[in-house]
Amino acid sequence: MKFFLDSAMVDEIEYALGAFDIDGVTTNPRHVQVSGKPFLTVVREIAKLVDGTDKTVSVEVNPHYMTYEEIVPEAEKLAAISPNFVIKIQCMESAFKAIEALAKQDIRVNCTLIFSAMQALQAMRSGAFYVSPFIGWKDANAE
Repeated sequence: MKFFLDSAMVDEIEYALGAFDIDGVTTNPRHVQVSGKPFLTVVREIAKLVDGTDKTVSVEVNPHYMTYEEIVPEAEKLAAISPNFVIKIQCMESAFKAIEALAKQDIRVNCTLIFSAMQALQAMRSGAFYVSPFIGWKDANAE
């Protein structure tokens, strides 16, 4: 099991990397929006914190992107920022084709918003490096 901090607060991430020896960070556009800074500014700041380490940062593509044609170019752009980045893509049918294409380019993908074992299996078969299951999330959020 790996331990990741889910945040976009650079000072919080820096503290957690030192104090708790976390395995890495996950973040998404919503977290970055809360920080009040531009998305690419924040992910570049986070990249500097993990450069030269074995820590990974899962950075999510725009969650409004639903097609292969939208997801892949955004993922490639984010992956080019840091070799420590793992690109987070929401689990949906179009994501599986995108994951497969990105894996062929050696771009690591974290398939997120996994709600079933079948989704996790399909993500892994497509080449996902990580899957992020949301266990109990639907129950906790009355969905």
